Amino acid sequence: KKCNADFRVSLKEKDIENISYEKLQKKHFMSIPYGLTLLNYKDETIILERNKIGEPLECESGYPKFYEDVIIKNEKNMDVIMDFIKDSLNFYKDFVLDRTKKKDKITTWIFDDGYWDKLNKHENRPLSTIYIEEERKQKFIDEIKTFINSEKRYSELGIRYKKNFLLEGLPGTGKSSFGFAVASELNKDICIINFNIKLTDADFAKALQSVPDNSILFIEDMDSIFYSRKKGDEHKNMITFSGLLNTLDGIFYKRGLITFITTNYPERLDKALIRPGRIDYKMTFTYATKKELKMIFDAFYKDKKDLFPSFYKKIKHTKVTIAMVQEYFLIRMD
Repeated sequence: KKCNADFRVSLKEKDIENISYEKLQKKHFMSIPYGLTLLNYKDETIILERNKIGEPLECESGYPKFYEDVIIKNEKNMDVIMDFIKDSLNFYKDFVLDRTKKKDKITTWIFDDGYWDKLNKHENRPLSTIYIEEERKQKFIDEIKTFINSEKRYSELGIRYKKNFLLEGLPGTGKSSFGFAVASELNKDICIINFNIKLTDADFAKALQSVPDNSILFIEDMDSIFYSRKKGDEHKNMITFSGLLNTLDGIFYKRGLITFITTNYPERLDKALIRPGRIDYKMTFTYATKKELKMIFDAFYKDKKDLFPSFYKKIKHTKVTIAMVQEYFLIRMD
């Protein structure tokens, strides 16, 4: 693609196709910043130099892109450089190009200070551990899968190919947990943006354009991004409302991006943000239903499922969230 950086590296060895992927530690995967970077690899110091070259290219995103040179140096040992290149190529082939491979863990990326950094990894969470009525879960999954398979149709209709989901509702009702389980189900990673005082509209737009492939963007507590700033608390940021709209749904949107937006206070969100077409799908989380209470009861007390009616009789007139019930069961767990 014309907007992709062209990484040119001179290789003195040609046989790189059949190298086994045993040496590379996935936790060391990193993005290379511009300028000089010193990397410790196999107890050797490798110098990486990344520079823009030539004139900027025209791109659909509106942001200038450049061809780039990445120079890899080691003054003593050429073999170390070759091993590093081979391991890097194998990582790209096995864990970036091969998106169909089911992952055991979900990677969480965080955008801070201009780069996407790997924050941590967590075990996949099965959707069966999310205590929401099955019909609602399946409808949500079907909505995403339909979107993923409809890129051509979006283009034919002249519709921006993106999907913004709003997960709204009370604290402790499972919004974030549900989003994580959906990402696990779809074999996708999670990206989080740190909305601090340094983040500007331009930074936000660039962050979305560079979201790692095969990821879902999470924007947690959307109401606090603007509401808290108006109240003057410590979570200030430089994002403007128009900048947010242009990035999520306007001229700076990222093609194909799936975004999960969560809020505990949907009434605080501007109507311009949550209008149809900008928010493509809304799911409301509230107090646990009888079906959901039975799901979590059966999960915790597999050998005592017959006791659920008496349990439910005691709490059926009390409004509880799944988080409350889970905490209660954990305290009393055998």
